[in-house]
Amino acid sequence: MRQLLYNPKLRAACPLPFDEAKLWKGQKGPQLKQQIQNQFRNIRCRLWGKLQVLGLGTALKILFSVDGQNHPNQPLLLQRNEVIALINLLNRLSESVKFIHQTGPSIKNIVHGG
Repeated sequence: MRQLLYNPKLRAACPLPFDEAKLWKGQKGPQLKQQIQNQFRNIRCRLWGKLQVLGLGTALKILFSVDGQNHPNQPLLLQRNEVIALINLLNRLSESVKFIHQTGPSIKNIVHGG
């Protein structure tokens, strides 16, 4: 590793390491930064959406496997990611219910002009 680090040919090819602070400088720096932030925000939204849909699918899988008539001796098998998605979904739903209970009366007053 040391030989590679101090190799004169490699040092000549790349004399300075990459400085990411320079990436945001210049005329298009702020625009580039905003564009990258928007792209990653979209990725994060899609990831949350996929996680919530998987949670709903897992809940339906549990709900529809309860009849017990088709496979009475076969236990329900859930994958790790399904359990995580279900717990996440339950957390999101409980936070939504909590928010509605906290803000419901004030929203009702605004809607009905009170």
